[in-house]
Amino acid sequence: MSPYTSANEYSFFRGAAATINLYKYFDITPFVSFRHLDASQKENKLGEPEQSTINQTGLHRTPTEIKNKNSLTQRTYSLVLQYTKNEFGVGTVAYQSSYDNSFITQTALYDKYSFMGNKLTNLD
Repeated sequence: MSPYTSANEYSFFRGAAATINLYKYFDITPFVSFRHLDASQKENKLGEPEQSTINQTGLHRTPTEIKNKNSLTQRTYSLVLQYTKNEFGVGTVAYQSSYDNSFITQTALYDKYSFMGNKLTNLD
């Protein structure tokens, strides 16, 4: 078995997927992933934790990095529906990530349109 290698040790899923043939040219692929992420947390006015950033280095060298280790759970669900016949293929993807805590927006201008909340849903 070879070790996990990627351009970024942070951007990967840990889960399971399977492609199932529904009928002739139609396939469906469900996918589920559960991961623990390193994240910086702040408390809101109610004393509940909120996420400000997800740490992407994977390093745990300092007391703060150790405190942030595995502090956020990410659950990802996805469903792919495909139609393929001869040389033609078309499909759609539904994807949702949910987190234990909500994300808050940072004050920097480039963060103006950053994700807020604890669920992110895409449909392509």
